[in-house]
Amino acid sequence: MPAIKSLLQRYTVILTLILFTLFTMSLFSPFGHATKLDTKFLQEWVFAEMPTSQKQLDSDPKSTVLKLAETKFEQGLWEEAGSYAAQLIYMEPGNSKAHGILGTFYAINASKKMAQKELAFLKKAGDQSLFSDLINAILIAQTGEFILSEKHISSALEKEPNHPVAIYYAGSVSLAQDKLEEAEQFFKAVIEIKPDCAPALAGLGQVYLRQKRMDLAADYYQKAVNNQPEILLYQNQLIDIYKATGQQGAANRQMKTALYYVPGVREHYLRQGMQLLTLGSYRQAIENMDKIIGIYKRIPEAHYIKAAALANLKETKAAADNIQIFVSQQWTSSQAHHYAGMCYLALNQIDQAELQFTTAIRLNPDMGKSVIPLTVIEQIRKNYDRALEGLKLTRTGGEPPDFVDYLSAHMLLAKGDRPGYLNTMKGAAGLIPGLKPTTAFSVPSESKAVHFARDRNLMVIYFFNNWYGKVIELSETLLKLSPTDRYAWYYLALSKMAQNKDEEAIHAFNQLIKIEPELVAAYLSLGKLYAGSNNFKDAENAFNQAIKINPKYAAAYLARGDLFMQIKAESDAIADYRKAIEVDPTFPGSYYRLAMLYAEKPDKLDEALKLALKAEQLAPRNPVSLDVIGWVYVKRGAIHKGLEKLDAAYKQQPNDLLIQYHIGVAHYENNDLKAAQKALQAALGISKNFRGADHAREILQKISQ
Repeated sequence: MPAIKSLLQRYTVILTLILFTLFTMSLFSPFGHATKLDTKFLQEWVFAEMPTSQKQLDSDPKSTVLKLAETKFEQGLWEEAGSYAAQLIYMEPGNSKAHGILGTFYAINASKKMAQKELAFLKKAGDQSLFSDLINAILIAQTGEFILSEKHISSALEKEPNHPVAIYYAGSVSLAQDKLEEAEQFFKAVIEIKPDCAPALAGLGQVYLRQKRMDLAADYYQKAVNNQPEILLYQNQLIDIYKATGQQGAANRQMKTALYYVPGVREHYLRQGMQLLTLGSYRQAIENMDKIIGIYKRIPEAHYIKAAALANLKETKAAADNIQIFVSQQWTSSQAHHYAGMCYLALNQIDQAELQFTTAIRLNPDMGKSVIPLTVIEQIRKNYDRALEGLKLTRTGGEPPDFVDYLSAHMLLAKGDRPGYLNTMKGAAGLIPGLKPTTAFSVPSESKAVHFARDRNLMVIYFFNNWYGKVIELSETLLKLSPTDRYAWYYLALSKMAQNKDEEAIHAFNQLIKIEPELVAAYLSLGKLYAGSNNFKDAENAFNQAIKINPKYAAAYLARGDLFMQIKAESDAIADYRKAIEVDPTFPGSYYRLAMLYAEKPDKLDEALKLALKAEQLAPRNPVSLDVIGWVYVKRGAIHKGLEKLDAAYKQQPNDLLIQYHIGVAHYENNDLKAAQKALQAALGISKNFRGADHAREILQKISQ
C-alpha cells in the first residue's frame, strides 16, 4: 500500500504549517475564507469614521493595480504583470487592458488555450488596443510562421509605436530568423525606453553570442541576470559563455548562484522559515531569513517571517521595519495587508494594524478575516457598540456562529453586561468540541473584566492566524487569573501541540480533562499526541474514551482508524472508517481514506472509485479529494482521467509529496518517462522516507536503464 503513511500524516496533523506566496496566502482559521459581505454595510462600518486623508489613501485601488500591471509588463517582468492583471480581473472582470496583459503573459508562456480565451474576450469586448495583435504575433511565431507574425507585430506597433513589449517581440522574431542586425536595433530600442528590461538585455546578449562577440554577450547576459536572476535560461546561457571562453572560475561562481533559483529551492527556504516561526524558534528563523534576504533580490515573504519573529521577541522597531518592506513589495495584495495587520497587532500598534486591515478590505471587500480583528480593535478602544455592530456583519457574511458568539460575549462582558455575556457564551461552547452550553463559564471580577475580555478575544484571534507564541503568552496570563479557564487551557494545549512541545501539550490537555472530564476534544487531541510518540496503548485508550463519551463522534473513529493503520491493523481501520461514514456521511475524510486503501486492492477498485467520487462530491476543490480520485483512476488504468485530477491537486499543493508521487507513477504508466522522472525526483526531494519511496526509487532506476 504505497504512501499510506504519508497519507496518514496528512490526515492527522491538526495545525498545518503554512507557506504563503503573493496571491495564494491562506490562514488556518474559521474566518480564513473569502466570505461574501454586505458591501454597503461594510463601507458604512469600516470606513465611516476614517479621516478624509485616510479615505483618499489608495482611494482607487483598481487604477493602482492596473498601473502596476502595465509597469511590470513594459519592464519585461511578465509573471508579476500577469499576477497583477489577474488580481485586477478579480476586482474588475471587464477590464480589457488587464485581459490583454494576462493574455500576452499566457502567450509568452506558450499557454495557447488560455491565451486564446483572453483573445476571445478582447474580441467580444471590441477592444482596439495592440493586445490582440501582440498575442496573435507571439502564438503564430511559436508555430514558425514568422512572416505572418511580423504582420501582427507591425499592426501592434502602428497602434503603439513605442510600446517596449511590441518592439521586443519584433526583435525576437528577427532573431528567430537570424536577422541579427535588425534584432540588435529592436533590442537596443527597448533598452533605450526601459534600461532594465531583462528579456531585451538577454536578447541583445543572444545577438552578440551568435556574432561571437563573447565579451559583449557575457556583459548583456550578466545585466539580464542582475535584473531577473530567477530566469534560469539567462543564468545557464551566461555559464555556457564563461565555459566557452575558458573562464571556469566565473562559470563555477555562476553555477553556485544559479542553484538558489532552481524551482523549489526558494520555497524550501521559506517553508523552513515558516516552520521555525511556528515552532517558536524565533532567533533561528530570523537568522535563516537574513541569509536568504541576502541571496534573493526580492523575497517579501522572508521579511514577513522575520517581522513576525521579531514581533514575538518584542523587538518593535526592527519588526516594524521588516513589515514595511514586506508590504511595500506586494502592497496591492489584500492578504499581505492582513498579515501586516496581524504583525502590528502583535506589536500593540493598533492604529497601524487598523490601517492594514482596512486596506486589505478596500482591496478585497470579501476579506471577512480582516473584519474580525478590526472588531477586536474597536473593543480595545472601548467602542463596544461599534465592535458588536461589526460582528453582525461577519455573522451575515458566513463566519461560524460559535466563533462570532464567543467574540460578542466578551465584548458584552467588557461593556458590563454580565448576563448578556453568560447567555451569549452558550452559543460559543462549540469552539471547543464537546463543551456543553450549560458549562459554568469563567466570570472575572468587575475590575478585571475589561482586560480578561480583551485577552480572551486576542487569544483566539492569534490562534486562528497561527500566532502560537502570542496564544501561549495570553493563555498563561489568563490561567493566572482563573486556573479553571477552559478556553485558556484548550488553546494553550493546541498551541503547544503546534510547536511540537508534546509533553507540555499533554499536560495541558490533562489539566483540561480534570476540569471537564467528558470533553471529547481533549481526548481526541491526547490520542493524536500519544500516537505521534508511538505510545499506541494510551492513544487507543484516549480514542476509546472519546467514543465512549460520544458514540456519534466521527472524528474519534477516524483518528482511531488512523491509529490502526499506523500499527498495521488494517481490518480494524476499515471498520472505523466505515463507522465514521455511518455516524457522519457528510465528512469527505472518511471516504478518501477508504478509497486510498481500496485503491491498493485489485478486487476493490470499483468500490474505491465510488468512495473517491463521493469524497470529490463532498469536497470538489479539496486537493486531497482530487489526489485520491486521480490515484484511483490511475490504478484502474484510466491514466488520462487520473492525471487531470492529479494535476488539479498539484496546482493547489505543489509541495505535497504524495501528489508528486502519484503524478510520477501516472506518467510512468503513460510512458512519459521524462515527466515521471521529474515528479518522482520531486517527491523524493521532499522526503526520502514515505511509504511509496521504495516504489519511486524502483521506477527511477528503471527509467535510468
